[in-house]
Amino acid sequence: RDTLKILNQIYPLRKCQTLPKEPCLYYHIGQCLAPCIHKIPQASYDDILSEITRFLKGDIKPVLKTLEDKMEKASENLAFERALEYKEAIESIKVTTEKQAINLTDLKDRDMIGLAVDESHVAIEFFFIRAGKMSARDHKIMPYYLNALDEALQYILQFYDFYPVPKEIMINEASFKDALEAILNTEVVIPQKGSKKAMLDLAVDNAKETLNKEKNQAAQLHDKTFGALDELAEMIGIKTPYRIEAFDNSHIKGEFPVSGMVVFQNGRPERNSYRKYKLSESAVQKGDTEQLEEVLYRRYRRVLLEKLEPPDLIVVDGGIHQLNITSKVLASLGLDIPFIGLTKSKDHKTDHFIDQDGSTYELKKNGSLFRLLAHIQEEVHRFTISYHKTIRDQGLFDSVLSQIPGVGPVTKKKLLETFKSLELIQKADPVKLRALGIKEDTIQIIQAALKEPS
Repeated sequence: RDTLKILNQIYPLRKCQTLPKEPCLYYHIGQCLAPCIHKIPQASYDDILSEITRFLKGDIKPVLKTLEDKMEKASENLAFERALEYKEAIESIKVTTEKQAINLTDLKDRDMIGLAVDESHVAIEFFFIRAGKMSARDHKIMPYYLNALDEALQYILQFYDFYPVPKEIMINEASFKDALEAILNTEVVIPQKGSKKAMLDLAVDNAKETLNKEKNQAAQLHDKTFGALDELAEMIGIKTPYRIEAFDNSHIKGEFPVSGMVVFQNGRPERNSYRKYKLSESAVQKGDTEQLEEVLYRRYRRVLLEKLEPPDLIVVDGGIHQLNITSKVLASLGLDIPFIGLTKSKDHKTDHFIDQDGSTYELKKNGSLFRLLAHIQEEVHRFTISYHKTIRDQGLFDSVLSQIPGVGPVTKKKLLETFKSLELIQKADPVKLRALGIKEDTIQIIQAALKEPS
């Protein structure tokens, strides 16, 4: 990015996609030739492109000389901030080109390909060497099922369907030489010593590092998921709960009660299986147990009737009262599904859980099981609260509109589907309201009823 910025400052290349009718700021500060108002000879662009090409190939002296001259001129004119910008640009170019420098004695364009293989994956590292400089790199890691080298060779051949084939390819796998030369029509070299061998070894080391990272990530993921599930199963004496269904409830003093169910498969959210439940309103709410009883009954009655896959574990939010309700519902349906209740500390953070027998288990806050259960609890709470907010807003929306004379079920439905709030209806352009088929006098009544008193 720094290099691109510097080149744009030094060379007056066109910056805009579409030519404006008059020159922009870049022309006035000397960073554009203004082809919008001037006819620019092709030779002018050719000279610029030639200089940029030399720069990108490593010939940085002309650019540094230009920047140094500008820096000195800015200093003489007491434009010290501008001079500092040029100084930083000079340092940026030097640092960038130093990082790119490699000890090769020729300027040939070549790709270096390093391969590394373990028992399940193959990693391929590409170094793109242009004019003796490493201009870019790329890598690919993929699982293999039959022969790692065959799959790696096929990937490399497909890679060059989309990228230019260089004059030379260096690779650490001798068995690829004949196939690559025949199909790609280029020279393939397997260096044995010297700086080219050292650079290729670096590509191989990078490929090995990619494999190690993949292994570490896989191990960490296993600890977070299957490892945590196995630990939970051992703690409470059940089979490993690969499928977990968790529930949470939300309401405001018994109004707009909802419940949400989230599903974790193999320790990870399976969002396509999440479910929302609008529950029956009740004047008395006893620790959410009535809501929990309703949603559990509805969910697992459906599991029985439709022969759905039951979970390996049910997780509810709460303590012994919620567990008693869960036990009651499952018993009434003749289901034998393990369940636990997640409880929180005084600062509202998950710190232990209770199993179906009433035993309490403390959670190590730096452990993978704690992180998994906390994730489940946070996810089901987030999902449920989000749904509750939607239902509550719709309920308030519906309640207010129902009190406005002349607004029947059809008109109310149109307004609910078109606008997101009562405020938007009140401020809506009458043209939009008429487009819904609402009569002029009804529009006036609606907006007058929703207008805030002054």
